[in-house]
Amino acid sequence: MLEILLADKARLLVPESVIEKVRKYKEEVGFRNESGGIILGSQSETGLDFVVKDMTLPSPTDDFGPYHYMRDKEAANKLIAKAWKESDGIINYLGEWHTHNESLPHPSYVDKDLMRQVAQNGSCLFDRAFMIILGYRGAAFVGEIDPGHQKVFLDSLYVDFY
Repeated sequence: MLEILLADKARLLVPESVIEKVRKYKEEVGFRNESGGIILGSQSETGLDFVVKDMTLPSPTDDFGPYHYMRDKEAANKLIAKAWKESDGIINYLGEWHTHNESLPHPSYVDKDLMRQVAQNGSCLFDRAFMIILGYRGAAFVGEIDPGHQKVFLDSLYVDFY
């Protein structure tokens, strides 16, 4: 389990099975084009732990290229609704993940704008939402937002993802 400790004492917990799923996918398709998906997970009763249950793989209807990735909102919403229903309301949207073709990935203006939208539109039912951007050498940018605030990232850090 990858445990990411954030400045506000929150923890993002990513099981090895999820990391392996994403690693295998990236091994198959490489980093020439950006790709990604949504992060599905839950929040603990204490409110400090956020557990990733899945990082979905790209939908065939997503739009991507060497310098952009835009998920199909309708396809993502179907996955979120399915997870919510199958978990009896425990698992929901926890954020976004995608790749950048760089060793140490940095969020672009588009990435920051997307998370600003998540903070403003109520897409995330939990106290936090996350953005994970994977670089081609396994380093990942992890950004944390509070859906109730306007600041793009409350905290951000780099971790070795795989």
